[in-house]
Amino acid sequence: MNKDYQTKEKEIVELEITNGNIMTNISYESQDFEGRRYLIKSKKGIVNKDNSNIIKMENVEAKIILLDGSFVKITSNYAEYNYIIFDTEFNGNVKVNHLDHVIKSEDLVLSMERDQLEAFNNLTYENLDLIMFADKIIFDFKTKNIKTFNFDNSNIKIQNK
Repeated sequence: MNKDYQTKEKEIVELEITNGNIMTNISYESQDFEGRRYLIKSKKGIVNKDNSNIIKMENVEAKIILLDGSFVKITSNYAEYNYIIFDTEFNGNVKVNHLDHVIKSEDLVLSMERDQLEAFNNLTYENLDLIMFADKIIFDFKTKNIKTFNFDNSNIKIQNK
């Protein structure tokens, strides 16, 4: 693990354990050494029996507060959150909002260690001017650059709004 991204131990965990490994009203908050904050919450979660660092969540909302004060909001039906390294795999009805940008997909991998998110499967990207259809998009938190591509090297489809 990149030692620059180890937590400041400012992790706040709020949850209610109802039955064994089933939790409700889960909320985690962490902050990296650079100052980015990550908040994730869900209505229900289950600790992964094969890896207790992973929480399988339902009805998920996440927020990344970037260094410039802007934020990235992510919602999805499901997610698997690793509360040790803060990486999260979202799936089912994933929606990402950042400023005037909206990404919709079926799957998204958030890596706080690599400072990026990767969205793929049934992907659309929208801003004020256009709608784009591609196979995968990568958003870099540090540079705020977006890379888009198709897996088969075909052209990305772009439409004006």
